[in-house]
This record gives sequence, C-alpha cells and structure tokens, in this order.
Amino acid sequence: MSGTTPAATVALTLLTILASPLAAQETQISFTTTEGTWVSLDVAPDGGSLVFELLGDVYSLPVEGGRARPLLTGRAFQSQPRFSPAGAVSRAIEGGGGLWSIAGARIAPV
Repeated sequence: MSGTTPAATVALTLLTILASPLAAQETQISFTTTEGTWVSLDVAPDGGSLVFELLGDVYSLPVEGGRARPLLTGRAFQSQPRFSPAGAVSRAIEGGGGLWSIAGARIAPV
C-alpha cells in the first residue's frame, strides 16, 4: 500500500483480526406470539395453508391454525411471500447487503 506506514499497516491488520469475531457473532432468540402487524400473507391455491412474513422471516401455517413452520430465515429480510399457481413454491422478496431479489422455497404439505 503506497503512502502507508508500517505502523498503520500493523494497526489495520490488528483491527481486522480483532473485529472479525464481533462481525461473526449472532444472537438467537425464541418467542411466542399470537399476532403481528403489517404482515404480508398468501393463501395456498388449495386453501389448506398460508405463508406469511413476520419480522423479516417467512413461515408456513395450516389455515386451521397451529404452529408456524419457518421457510425462509436468516440475516436477509424476506417479505411478501406468494404461492405459485400450483401451490408448490413460495416466492418472497429478499433484501440483504443492499440488494433485493426474489427467493424461493419448496413447501411440503402442511
């Protein structure tokens, strides 16, 4: 690196090494809820299940109720899930790192 002193190079290297574990740390939480606000959802063509987005993750749920099953989770924010006309694939808008794309997940019968 031109114009960089050896001390600056060492300091930058140490900062990178020390900051790497912090960037890799994740905290996992568990919670139970019976309601959400500003939730996007779609009902399967057969009417048996639905997909919905809550807090940036996409879940599947039988229309009768019960326990939601996660379909798309992770650091990226997923929203606006949709079933395909055949009911086999859920699509959602996914954002992460400043990019937005369409993500898909195969859905087994609920």
